[in-house]
This record gives sequence, C-alpha cells and structure tokens, in this order.
Amino acid sequence: MIDACLDPVGMAERAPERAAGLPMTVCIGTAGRGRLKSVMLRTVLHLLCGSPLDSGDAPAPVGLEGITTFTDVHLLSARIIHAHACGRPHAVTDAEQSRLISLLALGRNRVLWEASATTHLLGLHAVHTFRPGDPVLDDGLLRLCLAVNADDGVPFLVSHDLWLTAVAGLAFTGEDTLAPYVLRMADLVASWQAPDGSWPFAIGMRQTYVDTTTRCMEFLHAADPDRYRETRDKATAYLTDIAGPDGGCPTWVRGDTRTWT
Repeated sequence: MIDACLDPVGMAERAPERAAGLPMTVCIGTAGRGRLKSVMLRTVLHLLCGSPLDSGDAPAPVGLEGITTFTDVHLLSARIIHAHACGRPHAVTDAEQSRLISLLALGRNRVLWEASATTHLLGLHAVHTFRPGDPVLDDGLLRLCLAVNADDGVPFLVSHDLWLTAVAGLAFTGEDTLAPYVLRMADLVASWQAPDGSWPFAIGMRQTYVDTTTRCMEFLHAADPDRYRETRDKATAYLTDIAGPDGGCPTWVRGDTRTWT
C-alpha cells in the first residue's frame, strides 16, 4: 500500500497480482474475516492507485443480522466502489446508498465514525462516487482533519477510552494512593453502558464489544460490587443472551457469521 501511495502509476497494473500473491492465511484466516479483508485490500489499492477491480470480487449483499456496524459500512462501501469502478452502478440499490449515508450521519458522538478513521474514510470514498455534493462528505472531511495528530499522522482508531479506563481502574484498586480515583472512573464506565447491558470500547460508539463488557464488569465488581450490582446484572443478562449454543461468546454480535464479521 505504501508503494501504491508513492508510485500510483507504476503500481496500478501490478497491485492485483501483488494482492493475489499474499499468503492464503491472510485471505482465509483472521478469525473468519479473511474474505472481507481480501476484498477491502483490493478496494483500498484501487482507491490509492487506480488498480482495476473485478466485478466478480464484489461482496454480495447481506442482511443486517449478525454483522457489526463496521462490517455494515465496509460491505456497503466495497459494493458501491466496485460497482462504480466496473461501470455497473445498477449493481447497487438506492436503498444501499441511502443506508450508507444514514450510517455515516449517525456517528456524530465521536470525531470519527465509530472511532475508526479507516472505516470513516472508506465510507466517504464510496459516497463520493454517487453523491459528491452530500453534506456528509464536508462533515466527514472536517472530522478527519480534526483527527490528525501533532505528528501529522492519522490514527487507525482514535480511542479505546472505555476499555482503557476499565483496565486502568482495575489496576488502581490495588494501589492505596490511586484508590481515590476508582469510584469516579467506575461511575464513568457505568454511565456508558448500552441499553442491552454491553459496552463499546470507546465513548460515543454504537457497536458494543464482548471483551470490553467483561472487562467493565470485572472493574465494577472490584470497585464496589454493591454500588454497581444492577449494572453488572444487566451485563450478565447481555452475556447470557449473546452466548452461542456451545456456551462461547462471539466478539461483537449474537449469531456472528464466520464469513463476514
């Protein structure tokens, strides 16, 4: 991808071959997300250097059950960008285009959509192919500019503040000099519990996360089990509901599909 940025003309024809030459573990591994990651790689290379896309590589439309907010935007964006690049705009429905804009417009509780620069930028590229004057583009570009760090880099994810507060708070409970901060940190964590009892890894996100949820539960129990009993009970109900038939919990959503999430 660095070569695609520095030498877009030279990489345009070579990028598909380079991507196809990656080890199979990259394409089929990564906890079942390999196929989407492979599609995403080809899509990003196309955006960086104009490398051709094959309409046969475009992901098929999927239902909303069992996919994350990130996957929803990634799939919609990849489908739209593929359709535009292959001269087949009719391959994407008006409903899909409207859904992408609606999703991006919902993420106003953080500087970047769901705290992800990559997802936000990919979605903006897709919107630009079919509605270049939409207000979501100006808003999104401003947000990306605001996310630039002092070293001029843009972080992949702009925050893990809830996750980190729970982890740090758990460590603070064992230190007398830091203990005065614990309840304030625990109150913050408890206040951002989602309606279904779970937690996202960053404040203002819609997508919640089993790993963060269990960490928040652990911290709240250590901080004051009685004070946060009701909050932890809601979280327990969430974990019970999301668990699969084998008793294991998926990372993101109940009924996680191994192909796309």
